[in-house]
Amino acid sequence: MLSLNCFAQYYEWGLPGSKSEVASLIESNGNKIDKNRPYAELWMGSHPNCPSKAKLSGVNLQDVLEAHPELLGPYVKSRWGNQLPFLFKVLSVNKALSIQSHPDKALAEKLHSLYPQWYPDENHKPEMALALGPEPFEALCGFLPLPQLQEHLRSVPELIDCVGLEVAARLLACDPESDCRSALREGFTALMTSPPDRVASSVSRLVSRLSSRLASSSSSSSSSSSSSPPLTPHEQWILTLSQQYPNDVGILASLFLNILSLQAGEAVALSANEPHAYLRGECIECMASSDNVIRAGLTPKFRHTDALCENLTYRIGVPEILRGERLVEKEGGEEGG
Repeated sequence: MLSLNCFAQYYEWGLPGSKSEVASLIESNGNKIDKNRPYAELWMGSHPNCPSKAKLSGVNLQDVLEAHPELLGPYVKSRWGNQLPFLFKVLSVNKALSIQSHPDKALAEKLHSLYPQWYPDENHKPEMALALGPEPFEALCGFLPLPQLQEHLRSVPELIDCVGLEVAARLLACDPESDCRSALREGFTALMTSPPDRVASSVSRLVSRLSSRLASSSSSSSSSSSSSPPLTPHEQWILTLSQQYPNDVGILASLFLNILSLQAGEAVALSANEPHAYLRGECIECMASSDNVIRAGLTPKFRHTDALCENLTYRIGVPEILRGERLVEKEGGEEGG
């Protein structure tokens, strides 16, 4: 077995070292941590953006594999050459990540050719995220079932302001039993490309309205007067995201997407060209060895809105939550995994 030194990424959305599983793993390997610094990701693999190193020699993992390809085994070597085909990560999320997608193989090659400064790899990036717990791992993932999306359009006038009346009307007229991907593409693209001043105005009004409702609900709960209805999970996240990314179009985009809350041991598989954004919690990820991300909201980084909107699958529905299958039991009859 080859022992590795693996390294952290200190993105600003990470949990502080005092609370981060990433930092805990770094510390357990004999390294000092800064309890106030954000520890976002621990990378385990040979990707050049943050390669692991052999613990004894300090040699990059990719150089080790080039010198000793037999470590990969005959199947991996025959299919991927001297490359480790996957990248394994631990994530500690304190602040929402960008609304994003990952390209399929053909799109990755195209984007890398045109914009190598933004897309460093020719490879696709399908991935799976598995919640670590103990707190739920929360994420936006995939487009809402049509009835729920239509309810948001009916009940959130600020969303209509950015989507547009005619475009929204076509989405509202869609039959859930029919193929509505064209109308969904039109509606989501209209929102994501809405002028920033219009987005800012709409978000400001929506946040003000929800904040007033929250205050009214809180004050009414301590009295006998009738209270406002409690905020929905989407409405709660709108208020949280507005503090993290004020006036961002991603705040409104969250109303198009499912909110997932994964308990420890639950997982979700993310195919290419599916919209998602991790919101809060800790998980482990396994993905193809790639660092290609198409971003369009909730980020200070480069946004490639056209590329994201043009290439999404616009598949509608709640993603499957994977819970695995228990295969063995611990000795003494106690279940194990």
